[in-house]
Amino acid sequence: MDAAGYNILHLATIDGNSFLLVLLLHQNIPVDVADPQGHTSLMWAAYKGFPACVDLLLQWGANVNAIDEIGLAPLHWALVRGSQPCVQKIIEFGADRFASTADGKTPATVANEMKSAHVWYRALAEQ
Repeated sequence: MDAAGYNILHLATIDGNSFLLVLLLHQNIPVDVADPQGHTSLMWAAYKGFPACVDLLLQWGANVNAIDEIGLAPLHWALVRGSQPCVQKIIEFGADRFASTADGKTPATVANEMKSAHVWYRALAEQ
């Protein structure tokens, strides 16, 4: 962990470095370690809009329904970014489509607020 509470897996994810992620995951670094705000690497990948990292982390067994301190799950974070491939992959791996945040926001609510409703409905239609 660095001084801000991020481990090397978080940092590789934040940079979108999927090759480094593969190397790190083979070093037995737990895939669902959270940073001080409760964000996992999958949440970071979804928020940053890195579909290759999202896919890799999910294939490695990342918890698709993990929640951070305010109740946001990876699906919420993907909708904040508005990344169609990330949203699609997270739904494909069984994300709870009705998960509510601490203040009651579902993925549909987040999509509407973040102006990514078209991404949300397209991802649902492709299931």
